[in-house]
Amino acid sequence: MDLLLYTSVIVCFLFMKCCNTATTIDPPEAVYSWPILEFDWRSENQTQEYIADARFIPENNPFTGIKVYKGKTYVNVPRWRLGVPSTLNVVVEKNGKPYLQPYPSWEMQRVGGDCNSFKFIQSMEIDPNTGLMWIIDTGRINIFPAPTGSQDPQNLCPPKLVIYDLNNNVTVLKYEFPTNVVNPTTTFLNDIVLDYVDGEARFAYITDTFDFKIVVYDRKQNISYFIQDLPSMSPESPTAGDITVGNISLSVGVLGINGIAMSPDFKYVYYGPVAGVGLHQVPTSLLRKRESSTATSYPEIRKVGDKFTQSDGMLATQAGRIYFPALSVNALWRWDMEKDRLEQGVSEGEVIMRTQTEVVKNDDTMQWIDTLGIDENGCIWFTAPAVHRWMTGNMDLTGASGDNFYIWKVCVNELGYLQNADVTTKDSSNGGNSPAGGMSLFVLIMHFIKRIIAHV
Repeated sequence: MDLLLYTSVIVCFLFMKCCNTATTIDPPEAVYSWPILEFDWRSENQTQEYIADARFIPENNPFTGIKVYKGKTYVNVPRWRLGVPSTLNVVVEKNGKPYLQPYPSWEMQRVGGDCNSFKFIQSMEIDPNTGLMWIIDTGRINIFPAPTGSQDPQNLCPPKLVIYDLNNNVTVLKYEFPTNVVNPTTTFLNDIVLDYVDGEARFAYITDTFDFKIVVYDRKQNISYFIQDLPSMSPESPTAGDITVGNISLSVGVLGINGIAMSPDFKYVYYGPVAGVGLHQVPTSLLRKRESSTATSYPEIRKVGDKFTQSDGMLATQAGRIYFPALSVNALWRWDMEKDRLEQGVSEGEVIMRTQTEVVKNDDTMQWIDTLGIDENGCIWFTAPAVHRWMTGNMDLTGASGDNFYIWKVCVNELGYLQNADVTTKDSSNGGNSPAGGMSLFVLIMHFIKRIIAHV
């Protein structure tokens, strides 16, 4: 095909892809499922050794976090209870069966002694532009103890952020949070988003679900601080965390700020507590300033509306939509923020949440959707670990009742908030971040044209 014609076709496709908000959603696919999680052990002897000394208690292993990069699926098994052999894993298939392979190694999963290894990872973020995985390690385990056995959390190591290069299999950075930023005896570091400034992922925003705050890490200055707005980051009421799924009820009334999403223009962060339905918005201009941590109130933070029901993780796309679980109805929902903004004739800083719609639903296999990730093909991946059944002891782990833990994929044909941010945030005329349309689209198209020419 003539180069000019080929390029023109690609430009037209990209324009329609980026500007048409009426995207098509493909049927969901259950990619992996298990009645009980299975790890990729080195040998049968290792399995029996771990079981014998309680390093592996099979029933204490649910998964939560998920991210996908270059065809590989990474998942977290949080050490909510004792007996979790590996907290960061990659899914591998052997003889047609999926297994969780400790990542990057078994040695990095050691619980005792070595604070260089991972202790408790709830979630992580992968920058698709660099292949860097940003990993948050709470450093504590057994924060949701089993009904029998030790009831005390174990505060093993300082909470830390680790940046790991997936392409070169090497640790790029390890940062331990100071005790005046993250309390090592009370924290629950839960979710993370990245903030691009002038072509680089400079800031990480991390939710602390037990201490009700957003922890900020500034990579350029290698410092951290936190923003705490109790009205928006605390549980909404003593009963706001009462969640009923089917005929099983679970109270999560102690859980504050949890899911977090970044707007595609990197101007706003959205968040909400598990114990509640409110969705709140904070400008990144506030989060980026260290002096914000000393403020006693934050008038810049505002509530944009109430979600359909309580939710967990969240995800924003470049189409101006925020996806979130609807826990009580076993579904994935979304807020069409850009649609509401245009209809209301306001800026993103003024938009009110109105257009909420169901994306996918399954009462049997999408129970308690926990964490969302998105791949480079516009497909959202999410875990459905039926936390309400696991927490309350209502889960049949024998397989007689079918699978319990699911990894789903649904292609919404939208780009994730980080995709090509290394290009689209280099507009210095806008303080380092270009708007969602206009220049951002132009830069993105030119970026793809350069790639095409380079490969012709």
